[in-house]
Amino acid sequence: MKSVFPALRRPLPLALLGLALFQAAPALADKLPDPAANKDSGVWTASSGSSPVFSPVNDQDAILAKQGAAIFAKACASCHDHPQGRIPPSNSLGFRSPESIVGVLTTGPMKPMAMLAGLNADDIRAVATHLTGRQPGTGPKPLPNLCTTPGAPVRIGPDDWPFLARDQSNSGHQSHPGIGAADLPRLKLKWAYAYPGGIGSEPIVAGGRVFTSTGTGDVVSLDAQTGCTRWTYATERSIRRVSVGAPASQPDQPLVFVGDTKGTVYAIDANTGTLRWKTEVEDHVLTRLTASPTLAGDRLFVPISSMEDPLTHDPDYPCCTFRGGVAAIDVTSGKLLWKTHTIAQTPKPTGKKSARGQPLSSPAGAAIWTPLAADVKRQVVYAATGESYDMDNPKGAYAIMAFDMATGAVRWQQSALPPAKVRDAECKARGEDTDCRNIFGFGSPPLLADLPDGRQLVMAGQKYGMVYALDPDRKGRIVWRNKIAYGGDVGGVMYGMASAGGQLYVPVGDVDALPGKNPGAVVKLNLANGRELWRTPAPPPHCSWGERGCHAAQSASVALLPDFAFVGSWDGHLRAYDNATGKILWDTDTAGKFPAVNGIDAEGGAVSGYAQAVVNGAVYVVSGAASQRRPGNALLVYTVDGK
Repeated sequence: MKSVFPALRRPLPLALLGLALFQAAPALADKLPDPAANKDSGVWTASSGSSPVFSPVNDQDAILAKQGAAIFAKACASCHDHPQGRIPPSNSLGFRSPESIVGVLTTGPMKPMAMLAGLNADDIRAVATHLTGRQPGTGPKPLPNLCTTPGAPVRIGPDDWPFLARDQSNSGHQSHPGIGAADLPRLKLKWAYAYPGGIGSEPIVAGGRVFTSTGTGDVVSLDAQTGCTRWTYATERSIRRVSVGAPASQPDQPLVFVGDTKGTVYAIDANTGTLRWKTEVEDHVLTRLTASPTLAGDRLFVPISSMEDPLTHDPDYPCCTFRGGVAAIDVTSGKLLWKTHTIAQTPKPTGKKSARGQPLSSPAGAAIWTPLAADVKRQVVYAATGESYDMDNPKGAYAIMAFDMATGAVRWQQSALPPAKVRDAECKARGEDTDCRNIFGFGSPPLLADLPDGRQLVMAGQKYGMVYALDPDRKGRIVWRNKIAYGGDVGGVMYGMASAGGQLYVPVGDVDALPGKNPGAVVKLNLANGRELWRTPAPPPHCSWGERGCHAAQSASVALLPDFAFVGSWDGHLRAYDNATGKILWDTDTAGKFPAVNGIDAEGGAVSGYAQAVVNGAVYVVSGAASQRRPGNALLVYTVDGK
């Protein structure tokens, strides 16, 4: 969005500002049609500018699209035409459904910006029509597809996939997948599900159910065998991640845990879909919970992030007041037990002004974008933090941190920010005129890995392309480091690594790779010393949707099985890599259209971010979870012979 803060000539606290705006503004979503599936109509045409052009299919759409183009140019283009960090480029927005555009601006992460820009429901509808070529609510809607027979009670088993990276350690390893390398040629699509309004979160598979969230903000429970819907729970905001678990004191009462884009955590009964409790963990107006909570015992640990970091590039924004953090919640009652910020100091006005005269505050930043790793043995949770929002380099940013489970005290932290001379040389080599320290933050969750001799290491993958091994028994002392990728603000080692048997498997998503260098790869490292055992470059990208947004970066989390590893790619392909040699054993394109169990087409796209859940011989793949490239709305389930 273009600057939406120039009218703020006094340093009003953002949390209070956001609260006042939320209370005073009309409910935009209530004025909009029901969300529909991601099914575009119309024809793409060439554009001399950076914004996409989609030819509307009728005069009414064309009139509204023209209005939306003017609104987009005034309120949105300055950021999306010149994207920084995680801001999606303009030419990727047209791949979304109009319903997902509306959702992002009315209940999703861009709601504060839309409200501060003064966009009403009609404005948002026009922008969505401009970007996608049709009005929201005019496409086919998914069917409820309710299950007709009662399901068995949910019981979470040892071979289920209840977390993003399968377990509390974020190992990404499934020791009993139910399939082997010999089964790969026979994998076929069993069923597909079309996410209403686009993809919300990854599939979590446990107790015979698939738990996930949709672009409309609904949390859904699907039958793992057929894809029929067991229940739906409507939240108040967008949901980006899901996890499931049973409290240690109530093992027969499994709960689904989600966090929204307003800082609220929900616990939902896994069997019935009824709300057990919801708790706000952060009230900053730009809070966004992007990582799933982690359950350990009777405590739920929640990482906290925000959407303030893209606004650090806006000279009209009074930067910055958000600090990342970790919160602990009693899982049986929903009571907030403690919250610890990654940066200990409270932000205060610095007396400095931005280029446009806005007041500046610090310290700020160090958001936690990815799940925590729970270390029950040492009674700590590990977090990987992002960049500082200013130039002060506060303690807690660019770091791996260990928080005491009982008190929230910081046991230790290890910074991964290189010295100033190294940073300056790196930025100069990359052609950056200003500090490029954002590449030194972490976009991959920490991983507690086991060595064959019984020792453990905390592994961390950095956007800079560096992989670190830290000793958890020596206050995070760095045991080894290995730079395996060129890196970048949205690149290097992103999302999830995987480990088993003293080996580490790392995806490389070098979006900013130098000319002639392969932007994607899978790398296997020796866990004990960091030595590279093999590296398999990504094949040249072949995208079924064409050249727009086609890329070979491999930014998806690794799903590691005994014989091979599944890794997705931005070109829409899912591949299986032989664990011993790195040879590609199997390759399938997930970016097509697939008839879905809920009555409309599921359409795939880039495979990014999420790992593939592998449970009882079935491979659950999310295709299209990508804001930077080709979005989609597909959950695809592959089994041997499709049975």
